[in-house]
Amino acid sequence: MKNILIDTSSAILLYKVDLFSMIMEHYRVITAEAVFEELTQNDYPDAEFFQKSLFMQRQTIQYNHNGNLLNQHLYHDLISLGKGERETIYLYQEGNAEFVVIDDYKGARYCKDHSIPYTNALLIPRVLWMAKKLDSSAYHEKTDYLLQQGRYSKHIIDYALHCTQQDLQYFLP
Repeated sequence: MKNILIDTSSAILLYKVDLFSMIMEHYRVITAEAVFEELTQNDYPDAEFFQKSLFMQRQTIQYNHNGNLLNQHLYHDLISLGKGERETIYLYQEGNAEFVVIDDYKGARYCKDHSIPYTNALLIPRVLWMAKKLDSSAYHEKTDYLLQQGRYSKHIIDYALHCTQQDLQYFLP
């Protein structure tokens, strides 16, 4: 089972489209401590779901804030990211996952610029469909919902709708 790291916005989108539980069936989902805290705030309506799903399965890990594996240049590149995205990328760089699921633009840009394998919530239904975990109808329904709810550029939408299994092979469960 592949380990994946996920940011807050991706987790929320996948939960809203009823895919977060399915993701947890096919991947070991890891959240940075800051992401877990964001998902489980008392004022967040779905906090209880994330508390049970993540904490009970011990799939939240704390980043070692000493930053031993990061040089000063990387730190400055990441400082503009939110705490959750920054910790998620730190945890990837420490070798905790095969890839990152991130919907934050700056975070995705960082991953691209630093050759970190990443995908976003919009591509997850396609990945699951290609892996034969979702039927065609569910794939289209969930993708349509994510297109309405997410903030994706035309370029990202075009890629998500037309990429091949070879493009996404690395992300398949």
